[in-house]
Amino acid sequence: MRVDFTRRGFIGSAASLLASAPADTYAQAVGAGCPRLVFGLLSDLHIRPRSEMERLMPGKKATDTIETDLFEKALAYYDERGVDAVVIAGDLADWGMIGQFKIVLGAWEKIFPHGRSRRDGRKVERLVVFGNHDFEDWRSKPCKAWFNGELPPEEEIFFHGLEANYERLFCERYEPIWRKEVKGYTFVGAHWGRWKGIDAVEPYFAEAGDSLKGDRPFFYVQHPQPRNTCLGDWCWGADSGQATRALSPYPNAVALSGHSHKSLVNERNVWQGAFTSVGTGTLSLLGVDAGRENAGHFVSNHRSVMRGVRGYVAGEGIRAAHGQLVNVYDGFLEIERREFVRGEPVGANWVVPVPAGKDAPFRYESRQRAERAPAPFPDGAQVRVTHLDGRVRLEFPSVRAVAGAAPAEDYEIEAVYTEGEVTRTLFTRYVYGPEALRRSAAGGDVVAEFSSDLFPPGGDVTFRIRAHAAFGHFNDAISCVSCGRSKLCYNENHLNLCCSDEEKEGCAT
Repeated sequence: MRVDFTRRGFIGSAASLLASAPADTYAQAVGAGCPRLVFGLLSDLHIRPRSEMERLMPGKKATDTIETDLFEKALAYYDERGVDAVVIAGDLADWGMIGQFKIVLGAWEKIFPHGRSRRDGRKVERLVVFGNHDFEDWRSKPCKAWFNGELPPEEEIFFHGLEANYERLFCERYEPIWRKEVKGYTFVGAHWGRWKGIDAVEPYFAEAGDSLKGDRPFFYVQHPQPRNTCLGDWCWGADSGQATRALSPYPNAVALSGHSHKSLVNERNVWQGAFTSVGTGTLSLLGVDAGRENAGHFVSNHRSVMRGVRGYVAGEGIRAAHGQLVNVYDGFLEIERREFVRGEPVGANWVVPVPAGKDAPFRYESRQRAERAPAPFPDGAQVRVTHLDGRVRLEFPSVRAVAGAAPAEDYEIEAVYTEGEVTRTLFTRYVYGPEALRRSAAGGDVVAEFSSDLFPPGGDVTFRIRAHAAFGHFNDAISCVSCGRSKLCYNENHLNLCCSDEEKEGCAT
């Protein structure tokens, strides 16, 4: 059954329909029937098992290992959901070692022996491309450090003898760019080329010409994000534009890419323009965007106005693992986001019409127009300010998850200083809340600490805090006034003190 809909305003209408319909999915709500194709979507496994490390260096105790438990958990979920295929968009093996690949493939065989479901025997296609770790991380600093500053033995490196190793382990011929058909849908996969991108992609699609065009989507898989598509032009590790140029003549193309390790909570993981582009998250070392004071994936040495240096959100970088389940219908995809540590949804399903076009609802400008403000803060929400040794600590509740409201991407903190008749803004900064990696953590506390040196002595400092959605909308602010470097702190309505109990002693109201 083909579902017809108007693309303009589609995101809002889909959300409204699901909020009012007795159905779990958009497809059920509109009576779309069974999907034509179902596939799992993963990226960045980075398998670095203890057994392999200690095999290569007997007597040396391995730490910071990454086993296959979450990978197997994800595959088992996909098996339960009856997938026809599983796509892995690169970085299977963390150091690109043959033994690491063997363990990855062993985990696959445990769930899909000989490429078939262990539950019902159906065929399940393995659709894999390689990333930078698969091809070249055997010469990285962490890998060489494990081998006491030396490179690992050449015979253990997958990239040395690539074609023979691939054929022996994966039981098929190696092709830099492959094409496979699954239930009548085309998948094209391109293995890692270089850090600037995969140069062979443009000639490949130029030769394909009109043969891939039409209303039926085809799926293109590579490790790096196609430049200026999903996750925006600020995305770390995007290619140099080869894939974007190659796919632009194909409105029915759906690019699937990893590499950035960005949380699937981030709504910018789906982009539409000349085609559709989807970021695939990661099962390992989930990260968040730079620019927030308690985060900065891949810029951990960047100094922050907060105390210390930027890093993962409150140490949560390895406590969530994201993947997707893609259901393909006539005219649209319904993409489920899944967190595999706890086995829970990451957020609402993305319902993505394909082919893309000038009115495609996942164009960023379309999403900005359709986006609503984040939910309000909980009733009675207060900002708690504590003056500690050398720093000022802010604590406040994150917004709740409310149907119809935009999820909070992060939180804006504005510090405004007043002395006498002079008022000036000291700083405006952004911080992530606990829901940056797990939507189920909405409502938990947000904590931000700032150096006391940022605040002049005397006068008042008003902290105004707003939740900020992915495409720029804000909710109404909550506020708190702190008297300079003194201990007095109270809500802006002057009804309640918000300083800690130990600080209330000696405070004037």
